[in-house]
Amino acid sequence: MSDFNSVVLLGRLARDPELRYVGSGAPVCSFSVATNQNYTKSDGQKAQSVTFVDVTVWRRLAEICNQFLKKGRQVLVTGTLKQDRWVDTKTQQPRSKLKVVAREVKFLGPRPDAEPEEERAQEDEPETPEREQSES
Repeated sequence: MSDFNSVVLLGRLARDPELRYVGSGAPVCSFSVATNQNYTKSDGQKAQSVTFVDVTVWRRLAEICNQFLKKGRQVLVTGTLKQDRWVDTKTQQPRSKLKVVAREVKFLGPRPDAEPEEERAQEDEPETPEREQSES
């Protein structure tokens, strides 16, 4: 059987995305997704743990993510795991870090700066005599 490297994350942006351009001119966007896990401890108390996952997005999708995503926005990310390896310049110790290289990012829920839907609907409705009579 061949190997399989696939990741699916559902969570919220822990910070605003950062866009930069590599030497070839290709855009790359980085952000962190926070995922929550609720569980019950052995003593019966409810608890929650948070996992922060770094995500890297390339090319046109990178520019779109940078334009529309903000801290707190819920996203569904699909991609692959990638391990970065380097030697720490201070300690000369080998280091490594796992991150997700996104193939697809779906923006979920309303934008954080958007008004709640109920408030927009109320503000857009004009007051009519029939409505005022039915409320009395």
